[in-house]
Amino acid sequence: MSIPCRAGIVRQHPCKGINYKRSSKGIKLSAFAVVYKEKETPGLNIVFNKIMEHLAHRGPDGSNTFASEKIAIGHWHFWTTPEETGEKQPLSTNNCQIVFDGRIDNRGELCRKLNISASDESSISDANLTLLSYEHWKNNCVKQFIGEFAFVIYDKQQDKIFSARDPLGERTLFYAFNSAQLLIASEPWAISAALTEKPDINECAVTHYFALSYPENGQTLFQGIYELLPAHSMILNDGNLQLYQYWSPDPRKKIRYKTDEEYAAQFRLLLEESVRCRMRCAVPFGILMSGGLDSTSIACLTARASAPQQVTTISYVFDELSECDERKYINDVTAKWNTHSIHIPCDDVWTYKDWQDWKFSLNYPIGNPYRLILQRVYERTNREGIRVLLTGLFGDHLYAAGTDWIADLILDGHLLEAIKELKAQANNKGWKKVFQTQHIRRILRRALDLLMPGKIRLPHSTRPPEWIRQYQIRFLRFNRKRQNPVFERNGQMLQLTTSAASAYECFLSNHYAIEIRNPYRDIRLIEFALAIPAHQLYFRGHYKHILRTAMKGILPESIRTRVKPTTFISLFMRGIERESEFIRAFFENKKSDWMKYISAEWMNDVQEDSQRNSRIKAYIAFMCISYQTWSNLLKKQD
Repeated sequence: MSIPCRAGIVRQHPCKGINYKRSSKGIKLSAFAVVYKEKETPGLNIVFNKIMEHLAHRGPDGSNTFASEKIAIGHWHFWTTPEETGEKQPLSTNNCQIVFDGRIDNRGELCRKLNISASDESSISDANLTLLSYEHWKNNCVKQFIGEFAFVIYDKQQDKIFSARDPLGERTLFYAFNSAQLLIASEPWAISAALTEKPDINECAVTHYFALSYPENGQTLFQGIYELLPAHSMILNDGNLQLYQYWSPDPRKKIRYKTDEEYAAQFRLLLEESVRCRMRCAVPFGILMSGGLDSTSIACLTARASAPQQVTTISYVFDELSECDERKYINDVTAKWNTHSIHIPCDDVWTYKDWQDWKFSLNYPIGNPYRLILQRVYERTNREGIRVLLTGLFGDHLYAAGTDWIADLILDGHLLEAIKELKAQANNKGWKKVFQTQHIRRILRRALDLLMPGKIRLPHSTRPPEWIRQYQIRFLRFNRKRQNPVFERNGQMLQLTTSAASAYECFLSNHYAIEIRNPYRDIRLIEFALAIPAHQLYFRGHYKHILRTAMKGILPESIRTRVKPTTFISLFMRGIERESEFIRAFFENKKSDWMKYISAEWMNDVQEDSQRNSRIKAYIAFMCISYQTWSNLLKKQD
């Protein structure tokens, strides 16, 4: 069970904070739209123009379109890399057209394979490089790319639509298909708004929204509109729409070094490369930095790579709520790396404040109760002339396999070290608590898999959330078998490969013309984290062991050795206390859409329970209010 703890940061367990996978992670502004009809039929341009109209907020640098009898293609421009500045998509060759949103990070490697000269490499855009790769490798071109991307190619010679999304889902692509037409857009509402008959709300997707999980098969909140899953390509040819998964992590891959320092050196190398790729900008960039290990590591590596040029960090600080404030750590980074540090006071942006003025997207309800903090950050970022922000988001996901650390110590031959650490935990917590932890369960499971691979499985079940109405539980799947008996770290794999940058919160960063880049969402770094032993992720009672080792001499010691995380719980509770009348009035309405999914009995006395530290109930209350506001907004569009 999980609840939110601070803006865009993921924590686990309701006693420690609030974990919500749809954390604030605004994505990129460029967008595209495609309408394709198998037969030449009237009305194509009407539908296409509606889709483009609803994507206009994602194109501060203008738009271009192309239309013929069977297809219309459009692109809203947001130029952030040097090579794409001034580019007018869609791009065309003799046989193909492309619209592209994203960034290709292995440009040099691709250019060498395509025999593109070094002089031409500096001028060729990522979209053009993708189109040339398709012409060379056809559908297999996606296997050649490292980066984040979503694109659509129309192959006129084969009368084929080929589209794809990057392995981690950092860029978005939504679609709707029937026998008459295929609609593709960067946001689901753009498709919904263009349809003559508005789609129904998808009960399955809404149930998953309230259950803090994701529906399967790319379902969105709009019936019949789907999200192309990460690491998938989609082909429409001869009226048949087919989906292909072109990448998945290799669960059997293992990386083993002799020392912690060797692991740390490779980790740092990969993280530095990821940061370097995201520093490729034709516009001013900055770093959204809290005082945690993840964002300060990104800031320090960026500052070191940029020296002697000064980098800008933007941080939220608190004068009254001292338990939320990380100014000490922020100042330590500034002192060590001479950053231009911008502090934004946020004591007065509690949850629910001026709710009627919150900026709502029609794509999704707001998932982040600390939205106002990010709004203030984006406002200041925009005023500073910064158009790209690097963040430390998703760093926590790398360490989700920490419960395997004892098992991996034993399997790697460090038996004495494992015994020593178990004794240390027992002295601290007692043997009873040690044996009740996941560590022991993992050891037993791994031993059984080694002795009898795939033959014995320890029982494992998950109960549906207690707040979901019984009738809606049918949409959720529980008591699942383990995904892969040879890979015990499925939890880590799911966190690292689940769609992380779908359009849940991009609306806000779009509004302020800011692109968010997340260095921890790099396929090379993620494959490495999945292959190394878990004792590099969690060791001696501390998560992020490998990061702490890798950042010696780079991070200030006060941050590198810090243990206690900062949460925004007090800011969240301040909102509940100060907006009590608003919350009470909301829940007095007994004819609300959220009641179809949430047990009204479970939600009774939400304010009183919140004051007794029932944080999960307080967060579900926020989701109810957010969903109802979003639902009311949709109804006004009809």
